[in-house]
Amino acid sequence: MKAVLFYLVAAFLLAGTVSGFNMSMDEIKQGDVCPKLLSIPACYLVFIFFSLSLIAHVLKWRYALFFASLFIPFALALSGTVSELVGIEVCPRTSGGIPMCYISFVFCSIILILKYIHQRI
Repeated sequence: MKAVLFYLVAAFLLAGTVSGFNMSMDEIKQGDVCPKLLSIPACYLVFIFFSLSLIAHVLKWRYALFFASLFIPFALALSGTVSELVGIEVCPRTSGGIPMCYISFVFCSIILILKYIHQRI
């Protein structure tokens, strides 16, 4: 069971990393795809910090590094989700019109839950 949880966390982190990379590439090619945080596109931060979380998880580094690096995408997704829910459109959307911050928030939540269970086993 512990191995299954390890690979599930890795799979979600990889999916988040790939999504962050794809959004970052769209930002580079098209510009103004991602909202900015201190003039840095949020998708760059999502990519960097999902990558750090993935590396920390796969290499079994300290849990503090894993959680600290996952905090940034989680905080961005949470703030974007809250903004969207109160009617302020800040998040890029999928082709189906779903704000991507919703997806990122769900991914981060699932990762945190799975990692917590993984640690407890």
